[in-house]
Amino acid sequence: MSVRTAVTDGEVGLPTIGIGIAVFVLFLALPLFLGEFEVGILTRILILAIFALAFNIAFGFTNLPSFGHAAFFGVGAYGMALTMEYLEPGSIFIPLIVALFAAFVLSVIMGLASLRGKGIYFSLLTFAFAQFLYEVVFRWTEFTGGSDGVILFAPTVFGFSISGPVNVYYISLVLLAVFIVGMYRLLNSPFGKVMAAVRKNDERTGAVGYPVKRVQLTVFVMSGTLASLAGMLQAVSNIFVSPSTLFYQQSIDALVVTIIGGSTTLLGPVIGSFILVLLREGTRELANIGTILTGVIFIGIILLAQDGVIGEIRNYFEEE
Repeated sequence: MSVRTAVTDGEVGLPTIGIGIAVFVLFLALPLFLGEFEVGILTRILILAIFALAFNIAFGFTNLPSFGHAAFFGVGAYGMALTMEYLEPGSIFIPLIVALFAAFVLSVIMGLASLRGKGIYFSLLTFAFAQFLYEVVFRWTEFTGGSDGVILFAPTVFGFSISGPVNVYYISLVLLAVFIVGMYRLLNSPFGKVMAAVRKNDERTGAVGYPVKRVQLTVFVMSGTLASLAGMLQAVSNIFVSPSTLFYQQSIDALVVTIIGGSTTLLGPVIGSFILVLLREGTRELANIGTILTGVIFIGIILLAQDGVIGEIRNYFEEE
């Protein structure tokens, strides 16, 4: 059983499980050999990977091209920050529940409204929701702090602080591993097969009796609620939340890393997250030239690997 098959087609054998465990153990050990700055970069990669995986449940696996997932990222961050600010300073559990519930409610509302449109109209509706929420947070200074943002109390679990680069890194790593395993199980479940059918041809899937709109709404709500976890992690990592967490750039980042890695592959968004963050860090000192260089590299990857990096690896092995 090849790693390629496991990653792209959903089949997992003992060699693949062994490789996965080895990679996980390697990442567990990395903070022992890296400085705080490098661990911080890895944490950003892991958080983006979690966000992109949640986004790709809707985008790549169900053909729901949302441009508004920044709303869920921001609601996760602000839900946790504001609950700590006004209700439960310090403790993580109640803010976590409140933020998840807020993301769930928002995703239901956005899904019901946006799924009235298809294709680009669906995308624009989700984008409009996200931008509206951004404006509300930015202008409601008395409650959200506006452009000044909100500073979090250091969150604790059973009296132990979970803030700090290394702690957030390990939490993000474990959550990412759970996401990957959970998505594998989802995609290979009967519901996952229906998702694949909807992605390929929603009209034909509806014609054979499946409730397409209900499936799409379920997927969208699942995707949005899970995406909020990435926002919570960023809030805990930075001990600060600002309106930028709701800005459309968050949605663009998720879209870019998913396309670069491969939107119809399980690990594509993870690989894309590594590429995006490392490219930005590597060209940071070049200022505007670095931004242009990053854009050129992305264009090259998209032109040369139209199915994404992992998708092209899959295609190569299928031709062998």
